[in-house]
Order: sequence, then C-alpha cells, then structure tokens
Amino acid sequence: MRAGFATLVLLSLLAAMPAVGAQPLDRIVAGLRDEGYQIVEVRRTWLGRIQIEAQRGASRREVVFNRVTGEILRDYTTPTGDPPPASTSAASGNGGRPPGASAT
Repeated sequence: MRAGFATLVLLSLLAAMPAVGAQPLDRIVAGLRDEGYQIVEVRRTWLGRIQIEAQRGASRREVVFNRVTGEILRDYTTPTGDPPPASTSAASGNGGRPPGASAT
C-alpha cells in the first residue's frame, strides 16, 4: 500500500514538471514576443535543431538553437523579402567572390 502511494506521488510530480526539451523553445519564443515579434514558423531542422522564424514590421528574424542545451547557434535579422546570406562562400563554388566577379 505504501509503495503504491509513493509511486502515485512520484508520477504526479513528474506529470506536473514541464518537458525538458520544451523549456528552451518556450523561453526563446517568449523573448521574441516580448521584443514585439510575431512567430511565423517553428520547425525542426534535419540536424535536429529548432528553427524559429519571426516577423516584426519590415524585419524578419531567424533563430536556430540546440533543442537540448538551448544554445543559440544562429540569430539573424533581415529586411522582409531579402534572403539570408549564404552560409559559407566555399559552398557556393565561386571562391568567395560575389556572383559575376571574375577570378583575376
């Protein structure tokens, strides 16, 4: 009987605790809303990170963070309609030059 009661209390306490993975997301979303941003999209990347897209007026903000630790890996703001910059110039195959520039 006593073991059953202890189990019930333990299960009740665990059910009342928020999910560990949701805490960083909730904190970051609340911070963005406090800054006046409207959340446009929240998704999980193929690397398992969380990407939040938010908008405020004419600016769009992208925040990417580690879903376990909450570490922010990218926080980029751009005017609406402009794509974010390429992640690396080496990946573009142009040696870091702007498009159309010659390799002289």
